[in-house]
This record gives sequence, structure tokens and C-alpha cells, in this order.
Amino acid sequence: MDSDRATLRWACREAWPCALTLPGRGRWGHTFAVDLRDDGPRPRLAIAQALDLGRGSPLPLAPGATVRLWSTREGTPWQLRASVAARAVVEGRQTGPVDCALLRLPYRLSTRDRHLRAPIGDERIRLDLAEPGGAAVTLLERWQGASGPEQRGSAHVVELSRKAWTFSLPVGEAPPLLRGAPVEVGIDLPERGMRTRCAGVVDALFDQGGHRLFGLLLTGPAGDGAEGERREVLRRAAQILDGPAAPRG
Repeated sequence: MDSDRATLRWACREAWPCALTLPGRGRWGHTFAVDLRDDGPRPRLAIAQALDLGRGSPLPLAPGATVRLWSTREGTPWQLRASVAARAVVEGRQTGPVDCALLRLPYRLSTRDRHLRAPIGDERIRLDLAEPGGAAVTLLERWQGASGPEQRGSAHVVELSRKAWTFSLPVGEAPPLLRGAPVEVGIDLPERGMRTRCAGVVDALFDQGGHRLFGLLLTGPAGDGAEGERREVLRRAAQILDGPAAPRG
């Protein structure tokens, strides 16, 4: 994986397609990178007006909104966190003038090389997926081994909240789910003795570079699970998946 700057400059040069999610809101869109301004203490990435995945209508990105961008390069997924700073018309190298949202990145590209990767904390976590009544498949299990982080499963987690789960898989490993398909999500935190199952539905799909992004709406507990327990497990799991806060500068 190249550095943040190199990857984002490449994405702008190629007008590279990206998916976008609004964390905690259960909304997904698709867009493309237009321009990177990284000569100041807080770099800005211009992306084209996002369109709602599956609906085709504009996805509003108001100033102050938090977003996560996902795409691939050379068969490897990457993502970044940002906030919407403003809207502007930006001249793209390949596209000409484009109506854009300007994303403010919360770190300097020159001093952090790995923010495009999905950060995951040290605590053990397992994420499963099943069709109702079917066998659960482990998409991701992460834990801290004797020689460092270890992983089973190839899911790339973009975000998890009480309302939604966004992740990607290589297309060859992706379950054959269509938009609107019901699913059950299992979340296991064995070191805390906590587990829950959530009912959900596939609301967004996006293929890029040999990977498929899934946007799942989480609608409530599955089976006899309690809503309060589900919320607490989701809250703790989201903290683990987001990892430590990004250092400044």
C-alpha cells in the first residue's frame, strides 16, 4: 500500500470510483475523487457530488458531516475518515468543472502512512454473517497473538454502529446476497463474555477492483436477544474496530 498522499493523488488523477458511507446513519453513496490539496496543516480532498447507492438520487453532504470513503487500489481495499468542510466547484484533471464536497482530513498526510487502512484494536472480536435459518460464516476474527495481531477471514470493516455495518470482501468470497436480502449478524467479544445477534437487511452493494462493499441496515435483535444488550455489544465492538484515536501531526 502506498502512502496516503500517493494513493489519493492517484485516485484524483484517475477520477477513481469510491463508495461513501455516513457513519451511524445507514446511508451509502458512490462518488469519485477529483482533487487533493495537501500543502497546509489540514489537507482537503475534493470528491464529486455523491449519489445514493441503489437509488441514484443525490446524497446530501452537509458541512460538518462525518464520512468514510472506501475504494481499492491494485486489488487492496483502503479507506479514510473525513468531515465535510464545504461545497465548491473544482476543476478535475480528467473531468473539467465538478460540483464537489471538500473533505477535511483529520491528520497530516506526510506524517501518517496508514490511515487509509481500517484500524482495529487489540481486543479479540469475531463478526459472523448468516441468512435467516442458515449457518453463520465468520467474516472476520481478530486477536492479539504472541507475535502481533492475527486474523481469520478477509472482511475489511469500514464502519459499525447501532444502525449499520459496512464492510467489503473479495468478490470471490462474497456471499450471493442481493439488495433487500435479510441477514443475521453475529458479534462476539469473548474476552468480555459478550455476544449478540442482530437482524439486518442488505441496503447497498458496490463492486470495485475485485472487491464488493456491503451496506447492512441493522434493524434490531435477532431471536430472543434484548435490545439493551445488543446496543451495548455494538457500542463496544465499534470502539474496538475504530482502534485508538489518530495522533495529531
